[in-house]
Order: sequence, then structure tokens, then C-alpha cells
Amino acid sequence: MIRRSLPGYLLAVLVGAGASGCDVSAECLPWFKGPTCLQTDLGKPCSCDENLQKRVTVKGGSNDLVQDSAFENCESFYCASTNGSRPYCTKRCSSALDCDPGGPPCIPGQPCARDNWKCEVVIEFGSLACEAPDENGSCELDEETGKVKEPARYCRAVDGTLTDDQVQLTCGL
Repeated sequence: MIRRSLPGYLLAVLVGAGASGCDVSAECLPWFKGPTCLQTDLGKPCSCDENLQKRVTVKGGSNDLVQDSAFENCESFYCASTNGSRPYCTKRCSSALDCDPGGPPCIPGQPCARDNWKCEVVIEFGSLACEAPDENGSCELDEETGKVKEPARYCRAVDGTLTDDQVQLTCGL
């Protein structure tokens, strides 16, 4: 009986890992890395190289978003600073469900990492501000409001912060 259920269990683990966006390579199997397999890059420092992080403008009261393949810690290479926060990895989203940093399940009544993320418009100009920029990298604007017609939304950290512990964990400082 155990021999028959073991292949079914392995198949369930592999399908579950694939459905959660996990790489099903050996290093991402639950018995190898545990819950870290389910974590995403959301909130991580964009790069461990301080000079690369300077490409993102950090200014209180404003947001900046940059996409650059040099941001090696970010799967989609999007790096944001919101309300003057330390630059962090983000990604495009269509709902708050897309903005789950992963990890262990949330316990009712306890602080939960996913509560710190919203799917929102982060910037209102530039080629990253809209879903589909034209050939010149410009976004189509609404004539009445002057805002982007089809704004792109990104996962935004509500408190806009990244603790030093998170940076040290990612960069091994």
C-alpha cells in the first residue's frame, strides 16, 4: 500500500510546486528547502551592489520604478521605491492575489507578510506606466484627465519599507 501511494504523493508534490510558481528542480522540492521554495522575490533588495540600487530614485513622497536586467535579485527585473523606501523587487499584477510574497501560511490574528502588499498604480508616466507603450515608449493618455488610459499596476509594499534584516538575509552581509 505504501508503494502505491508514494508515486501519487510525489506527483502531488510536483504538481503543487508547479502550480505555486515554484521551479520543480531538486533545490525547490519541499524536503530540500522547505517553505523557502514558496517564497518570491517581492520585497527583496533589487541588487546587492549598492551602485546598481542608485539607479532607482529614493525620494520621500514619490515613487520610482526601473526595469533593468542588472537587478539580479528580481525575477522580472522590476525595482521600485515607494514613498522614499529602500529599493525593492516588485512585479506587474492584476490583483492583490498576485502580490503574495509566499512563505508559510498566515495565522489568523497574527501579522502576515501578504498583508503588506497591494496591487496598485505605482508610477503615472514613462513606458512602465502603461500596459502597452507605443513604438516610441509612450503611453496613451486620457484627454480629459491627462492620465494614462491603461495604467500598469505593480505589487507595492504598503509600508514601503525593507528591514536591514531582509537585506542582510538576501545579500549575505
